[in-house]
Amino acid sequence: MLLEKISLKNEKQRLLIAALKSNEASTVYAFGPKGVGKTFLNLLFGLDSVIRSIYDVFFIVTPRRDGKWYVDFLCRIANKYDCGDAVKKAIKDGKIRVLSRAINFTEESSNAILFIDDVHLFPLSEAMDIFWVYNGRIKLTMAADFTFESNANSIGWILRRVLHNESSTVIVDFGFDDIVDPVIKQNLRVTMEMVMRSRVLSEDEQKVQNIAYCYAPDTDIITVLSLKKIKESLEIEKVPDALVVVKEGFLGRLIGKEGRRIGLIEKEAGMSLRAIEFTLNFGRIIRALHPYPWIEKHINKIDVVGGLVTVRIDYKDYQRFAGKDLKYLRFLNEAFRALLGLGLKVEYKRAEKTKRKRKRQK
Repeated sequence: MLLEKISLKNEKQRLLIAALKSNEASTVYAFGPKGVGKTFLNLLFGLDSVIRSIYDVFFIVTPRRDGKWYVDFLCRIANKYDCGDAVKKAIKDGKIRVLSRAINFTEESSNAILFIDDVHLFPLSEAMDIFWVYNGRIKLTMAADFTFESNANSIGWILRRVLHNESSTVIVDFGFDDIVDPVIKQNLRVTMEMVMRSRVLSEDEQKVQNIAYCYAPDTDIITVLSLKKIKESLEIEKVPDALVVVKEGFLGRLIGKEGRRIGLIEKEAGMSLRAIEFTLNFGRIIRALHPYPWIEKHINKIDVVGGLVTVRIDYKDYQRFAGKDLKYLRFLNEAFRALLGLGLKVEYKRAEKTKRKRKRQK
């Protein structure tokens, strides 16, 4: 009823709806940045399922103290698609319930769907209780936002790793390219800039930044990343000693006319430098760091999926991208982790072999 009235924006949204509809998937985990539709699609599916009597009860569990926002949101959706009366009746009859914490209600209805929103904001103990009681008993669906806390303290990341390869569980990893809200995409760039600006600079990095501001006081440096230790440990040549990241629109001020400023900075610092202006185009970072900058032209797609900068490339270009003994790939992985706290992985596709038809000799 409701699902048929909306137009899904991308493949990941279609995968999420397919997983929610599947009887084989008892647990569905939607993980990714804000603005991709995780909460909206889960609420829409639960609402549609109750109206069509697929499930008896739709439970929404939120870390917020007041669940009124969800009720208002459901009513707005219902009014938009001309089913406001049905939703109000379902709420009145207790078929749609919003809870500020998990409560054991499995005895009340085994034919229920439980949606846990913003699960990354729950305490670890409560997240464990939810799985202990509900996983495998009723349809369990969760949404967690991508954060830059890829460590043991982030519940979203813990669940992402725990649920990976679990039977009857579907994980839908939304990427940055799946963001449908342009404001959220702009805010994501600003958030990533804050992550880089919060880095504590090493002695070499601070030295480069200080010298850069002497010769280019009108530029805006976000951060400086020293690559000396990484390149020495991997014994890689043709890569810079440091990467200077500036705010968009300020690269020319750092480089200077005919590269004079950056040349003077390199000379005084005694380091080879490369500089980029930061955008959500991660290909610029790879072009600046890779021993062969032209490799960027052979990349099919770059996105951040499942907490990793994911590079898609043809198999014929993989060896040139990864390098001998995967040295280039390891170099890029270490650099991205130091810069943004994100690892890097490569996905490649082998070309399909075409069978030649042998001509029959007469």
